[in-house]
Amino acid sequence: MRLLRPTQIPVVIAWLVILGVLTWLGTHPRLVAPYASRLVSRHLLRLEEGGIHVRDFRVRAFEGVDLYGVAVTLPARDGGITLVAADTVRADFAISEALGSPPRLRRVVLSRPEVFSRAGRDTSGSRLPGGERGPELPHLVIDYLEVTDAYLEFSDRDGRLVERISRLDFRGGVHAEEEALLQLMGCDAVWPTHAATFTGLRGEVRVAPDRIAATGLTGSFNGHEATVSGHRSWDGSLDLAISARGVSIAEVEELIDQTIGFRARGDFDGTLRTVGEVLVYAGTFSGELEGFAMEGMQGRTLIGDDEVLLEGMTGRVNGASFTGGGRVDISSPDRVLLLLEGDVADVDLARGLVPGEDDLPTTDGRGRLRIEFSDRPQWTRVSGVLGDGRIDILPFDTCMVDVTATPDTVHFNRVELWYNDLHGLLTGAADADAV
Repeated sequence: MRLLRPTQIPVVIAWLVILGVLTWLGTHPRLVAPYASRLVSRHLLRLEEGGIHVRDFRVRAFEGVDLYGVAVTLPARDGGITLVAADTVRADFAISEALGSPPRLRRVVLSRPEVFSRAGRDTSGSRLPGGERGPELPHLVIDYLEVTDAYLEFSDRDGRLVERISRLDFRGGVHAEEEALLQLMGCDAVWPTHAATFTGLRGEVRVAPDRIAATGLTGSFNGHEATVSGHRSWDGSLDLAISARGVSIAEVEELIDQTIGFRARGDFDGTLRTVGEVLVYAGTFSGELEGFAMEGMQGRTLIGDDEVLLEGMTGRVNGASFTGGGRVDISSPDRVLLLLEGDVADVDLARGLVPGEDDLPTTDGRGRLRIEFSDRPQWTRVSGVLGDGRIDILPFDTCMVDVTATPDTVHFNRVELWYNDLHGLLTGAADADAV
């Protein structure tokens, strides 16, 4: 039998002591949990105030630790406080990396965490719960973080609810120092305070002291596929590049917490940014705008408090080619007034150029039209001059059009045609069933 050399005995004793200590820690976690909590708070998370408290834990020798009944307190410099509680936290790490700067954990799994954050100063003038600065996070690197069934709630200084996320599932990486970089590899969230549900989010999100930014963030928003890049500052300003399918303006209003004031739903591809107090969308839209079908409409939309300006518009409106602009009057909360004016071609009244009126005669022509629409009371007026076209079987060189439609009546204020030496004038009214 081979005996140990005298020089090997101290090494063996040291390993026996280490194994003994680890065994004792594993069988007496409740006794050492308070000391381990202070160790992690001061030396791992570098928390000078607040800290972490653990009810129970299990050490996995040289692999990591499982924590049970975890509570973390994160005071903010402005006097606010954030409380984090979790049923179970499983952390895998190497000791040398965990004690580094910043601490690095290879894998962390959180089960049913709850986050409650209360602002320390008045944030009533800010659009986000953190005011003009983002949340303060401990410096920490997590190669892979998995969170299941999380609940988050944010309140103002007086305890009034500001934001609530009723369920959050997250898979990805975290690198938090002066800024926090999140690599999303699958994230689902239910956000009741913004009537929003996100599924399958992937991409990169960066949380900085002055903004939150996204790069190539893709996923589903309320069941609509979307891609977003850009940033939103904590004071509410925006600079985003977006691509979304089937999204409504009402859903966007809820998400960005800003009133836009008119009805639209469809596909968006463009940029959304704030310029002073004005929200500007520049890009392409295909869908429905206040009852008008838009196809490949390009241009700029400037959204103010009382009106929306439509500039440099090129596309199709209810089947007609359109180049021009317009405005939407949203000064009254009870009604919307829409005005479109520009050069048109392929004008066909039978294809719904007047919303809600499908029995108007077939027409063709090009020229310049003015389209006015009111939702309350509901009426539409189309007026202008067309050339080189026809109304049903009647050709014309020039046609002066002025037609007003309500839900039950079409008023031909003036439809006057010239063709060679011929001249015709139509005025009057007809109910919808008689047209």
